Amino acid sequence: VEVSLMLDVTGSMAGSKISTLKDAASDLVDTIIWADQSQYTSRMAIVPFAPGVNVGSYFTAVTNQSTTQTSSGWGGWGWGWGWGSSTITIDPCVVDRTGTYAYKDDAPGSGKWIPTYFDATNDATCDPSASIVPLTANKTTLKNLITSLNASGGTAGPLGTAWAWYMISPNWASIWGTNSAPGSYADVTTLNSNGQAKLKKIAVLMTDGDYNIMSGVNATQSTANTAAQSICTAMKAKGIEIYTVGFELDSTAARTVLTNCATDTSHFYDASSEAQLVAAFRDIALKISSLRLTN
Repeated sequence: VEVSLMLDVTGSMAGSKISTLKDAASDLVDTIIWADQSQYTSRMAIVPFAPGVNVGSYFTAVTNQSTTQTSSGWGGWGWGWGWGSSTITIDPCVVDRTGTYAYKDDAPGSGKWIPTYFDATNDATCDPSASIVPLTANKTTLKNLITSLNASGGTAGPLGTAWAWYMISPNWASIWGTNSAPGSYADVTTLNSNGQAKLKKIAVLMTDGDYNIMSGVNATQSTANTAAQSICTAMKAKGIEIYTVGFELDSTAARTVLTNCATDTSHFYDASSEAQLVAAFRDIALKISSLRLTN
């Protein structure tokens, strides 16, 4: 089992909502990452998202750039006012792909690099501060990330959705490295001796609001929702099972995009309270963990 967990850590999640999310996500980790990995394995990846996705130490591998950048412009220098340049350090955040690869999971490379938040916005700082964690069975690693989550910024839902896909895409195996390399898509449709799929790839997409950011800047909800749904459609075409969780949603459009993204209506959870969010995550965790028993 490979599970990719997209977590909304935008500004609207501040206060008790982010605290509840941390509890629910930690419970998900405890249930899905089972102790005995000798026969059937389970790994999880986590993608916190806000206006960007923080890719941490993978920044150069996915963008072909450095977090050390040269900034040029007019300003006051040692010799007076004039045109000059200075070296700055930028946060390792990225934004949406556009064009040919917007809704594909091709690995980064020539003509396919992931755009940086800095190039898109000219802002050296970004949200979220917490970076992604590729597939792992290490509960401590996963829970340490969850504990570090803070709420800030707008809602780049299509970006978070895309990165939930990248984390379990075998095309990205060389980026994540041997220990976190996703399994082959072929194993999703190959049956084991018990007549069950050799591999289940599952994405859990959680948000509490309307998608309103693309490429690091404001976007219409309609444009963002269409992009997110296109990514979900492409994921499902690869055999990825998708659960979606809406947390105290206040618009029909937000419910619609999550319903459409989900594998089917039974995979969409409309949590209208903190208690229901915890219950939704627990129900998803139990459904996923039951795969080990049926196998």
